[in-house]
Amino acid sequence: DQVGCPTSALELARGIVSLFGREEYGIYHTVCEGVTTWYEFAKKIFELSEKQVEVIPISSSEFKAKAARPSYSVLDTKKWNDTFGHPFKTWQEALKEVLQNRE
Repeated sequence: DQVGCPTSALELARGIVSLFGREEYGIYHTVCEGVTTWYEFAKKIFELSEKQVEVIPISSSEFKAKAARPSYSVLDTKKWNDTFGHPFKTWQEALKEVLQNRE
């Protein structure tokens, strides 16, 4: 029941490096393209890792995290995309890259 935009540190670093030497300034939301739930994110991790694991969805109230989390934490990247013309990879592409390079 929590929706967000998983973003790899590598993808974020690429975005930051692309800003060097630019004149634009301001606050930009920079996250990978697409949205997912923590449940779908976990399923994709195991799928790409070729691990057969049963992932069971639970609600935020069942998880009992110490910190309260918003149910919808999707950021709008329109300003970044309009200004710099290059959206980040999808979260699925970025996750695949991270998992392939984890060694």
